[in-house]
Amino acid sequence: MEIKSKKPIEVHVLSSVETNRVKWYHVNPDSKFPIYIHSLKCYNEKEFIYSIKTKIRDEGNLNEKELLMLSLLCFMETEKDIPEAIHDSATIMTNMPNLNNDVGQFVKGIILMLCDKFVDDELLNTRIVNKVGGNMKVVEDYADRVAERKINEKNEALVIKLRKKGFKIEEIAETADVSRDFVEKILTKVEA
Repeated sequence: MEIKSKKPIEVHVLSSVETNRVKWYHVNPDSKFPIYIHSLKCYNEKEFIYSIKTKIRDEGNLNEKELLMLSLLCFMETEKDIPEAIHDSATIMTNMPNLNNDVGQFVKGIILMLCDKFVDDELLNTRIVNKVGGNMKVVEDYADRVAERKINEKNEALVIKLRKKGFKIEEIAETADVSRDFVEKILTKVEA
């Protein structure tokens, strides 16, 4: 087996059921990597909301992890039922500035998915959807952009590697299955 990277594999999972702990995934008898499980039940919904509102008031922005956690508020330790907690997430998000970036739109999509799965009351469902002001197309578009960016990064690395091995532009384009323009653009940036 060829080892492609020396970096260790590490996986983090948010769970609404399990407590904090580590599980080991065995690839084969000689290879394994850790899966770190972080329980959402370890977070108190009231304390979390207070900290989020304070940060929004003082700084105006949340980081990606905080936004993700806000969308998963309904799985934290709370006295509310899941639909109410989803509504709380949506309400807090409507009062946040600068949520038009990809991560903000993605988190809105999570709330919409949770709303679709857990909110049976049509009136409440409509209120949440209207507050979030998005649709699943936004989530799909975000996922497509991330996938395209990853493919482009991989292709860029391949173009650079092939150039270092002495390949000509036409050979690189054919081998990497990309356009000549793509190759020229990358090489111009790298060789400048």
